[in-house]
Amino acid sequence: LIQPSYDDFRFATDENVSYAAGNAVVSIDTKRSVQQDVPDLDIFAFFFGGVPPRDRGPAKTQTQVVQARGSGFCVDPSGVVLTNAHVVSDVDVITITFPSGEEHTARVISEDPLVDLAVLQLEMKSKAKQLPTVQLGCSEHVSVGDWAIAVGNPLGLNNTVTLGIVSNLERSTGEAGWDWACHKFIQTDAAINQGNSGGPLLDENGKCIGMITARVQFAEAIGFAVPVDTLRSSLPAMLKGRQAPHAYLGVRMKTLTKELCIQRNADPAFGCLVADTKGVLVEGIMPGSPAATAGIKKGDVIIRARFVHLHPL
Repeated sequence: LIQPSYDDFRFATDENVSYAAGNAVVSIDTKRSVQQDVPDLDIFAFFFGGVPPRDRGPAKTQTQVVQARGSGFCVDPSGVVLTNAHVVSDVDVITITFPSGEEHTARVISEDPLVDLAVLQLEMKSKAKQLPTVQLGCSEHVSVGDWAIAVGNPLGLNNTVTLGIVSNLERSTGEAGWDWACHKFIQTDAAINQGNSGGPLLDENGKCIGMITARVQFAEAIGFAVPVDTLRSSLPAMLKGRQAPHAYLGVRMKTLTKELCIQRNADPAFGCLVADTKGVLVEGIMPGSPAATAGIKKGDVIIRARFVHLHPL
C-alpha cells in the first residue's frame, strides 16, 4: 500500500482543506420551542410552613427554548447547504454561520431520515452573491487506509480540522449499533465529537467523500459518515422538495454466525429455532411490509439473493 508522502499531504490539506473546503463548512445553530407541564406547587408553604408542597391545581404549561448546534457544508454558490436530518429536525429557527462570520437564516427544503440528510436553502438578501462550496467527490473509489479529514464545529470550536484514515468501508447499521438507517457507513478514526454532525469528511484533495453522522459513545477513534454517493443519489429529488425514493423490504436482519445461532436458540423470547447455516437471519418483520406479503417470517435464514450466496462477514 503506497501512501502519499507527508509533504504531498501537507500541501493538499493546506491548499484544499484549510483554505477552500474549510471556508464552506458552516456552523448550524437551531432553536426549538418545547412545552412542558409544570405542577402548580405551594412551595411557600413548604419552606415557611414545614409541610410538603401541595398541588394547588392543574399543571401550568411553560415554554422552553432548546438550543443546539451542528455542522454543515455549502454545495452550491446560491446557498444550498447539506447537513444531517437529526440536526434540523423539528426546529423553529436555523441560523447558518460561515467561518468569515457571515450569518444567514435558512429553511429546510427536504429531509431524508433514512439517509440522515437534510437540504437547506439560505435566505440571502443578495441573489448575486456567490458563496464558497465544498466539491463532492466519489466514495466508490475510497479505500481502507486512505486519508480522511473531518471538518466541523465540535463543542462550539468553529472550523476544527481533524485527521485520520478510512478504517472500514460499508459498515452495516447492525455493526454500528443502529437500526434507523438503510445504507452502509464509512468508518473513520478521525476525531469526531458532539457538534461535528453534518460536517464533511474529506479526502486528501479536499473533496467530500462523506457526511459525518455519528460516533460511538464511550469509545475512541470510531466515527461514521454517510458515503457521498448515497447523498448524491438522494439530492435530485430533495432539491425539488420531494422525498427521495428508497427500496423498501421491511425486515430487520443480522449476519448469521455460529455464536448468534446459539444465542437465539437459547433465548425463549426469540420464539423460534434458527438453522445452523450460512446466511442472514431475519430478526423481525414490519407488519404490512413487502417482506410480510411475500411470506418471510421471523427466524428465516436468507441464504441467497438474486443467485448470489450470502455468507458471514
